[in-house]
Amino acid sequence: MKNIWRFLSDEAKERVLDDVISIEDPEFDAHIRGSLASAMRFRSVFIKRKSASELRRLLKDNFHRLGESGLYLLTQTYILARSSLVGQLYDSQGIPHDNAEVTEDLESIAPLNPDQMKEVIQQLSEDHPLEDVWLCFAIISRSGFSEWRDGAGKIAGNLETKLRSESRSEKEEGPKKTVQTQKGDQPPGKPPLEELPEELIAPTFSSLDELLISTMVSTMNEVEGAICPDKL
Repeated sequence: MKNIWRFLSDEAKERVLDDVISIEDPEFDAHIRGSLASAMRFRSVFIKRKSASELRRLLKDNFHRLGESGLYLLTQTYILARSSLVGQLYDSQGIPHDNAEVTEDLESIAPLNPDQMKEVIQQLSEDHPLEDVWLCFAIISRSGFSEWRDGAGKIAGNLETKLRSESRSEKEEGPKKTVQTQKGDQPPGKPPLEELPEELIAPTFSSLDELLISTMVSTMNEVEGAICPDKL
């Protein structure tokens, strides 16, 4: 349980916490509070008094300490709050269910074959966040149908590898590069020189113009050897 929770990104954890708190079931709520009290070694009455927002904060800080109780919470969360994902998986395998709750006693269940599940996984990943799909199979590998656990574990492993690869790629890409202009390039957002009004274009000077300007500056500053102002 500890490894499952710690592997999740912050975004995925926030989604799980939102789903857990959103479930309006007295027995589920009592289990959450009892599990937290036990994990934190607090008196149960202390946890019972907590509001939903306070309970969410405590879960966020202590979910990794819940052990098997945490696994049960995640399992129930998928059945009660993420039934569309589980139901979609059940439908693909012919499991009779009502909103992700199995409706018949099944005498036998075919194992999950990772090679035959590729299209199912692809569809689930298009319809739901990839981390949520991974978490679903990670949970099944520990608490699902016994016939599914081995195959679910392999699928979860494959998805974990994909998630780690995507995470590395995002880190390697780093922040978006800013556009650098080389000497002579027109800065982004500014019109080309020929599109500017004529009065805003700086004049160009010939060599003679530059000589006259230099002479005037020297005369005005009374530089030794400069010609007198009367001759300008």
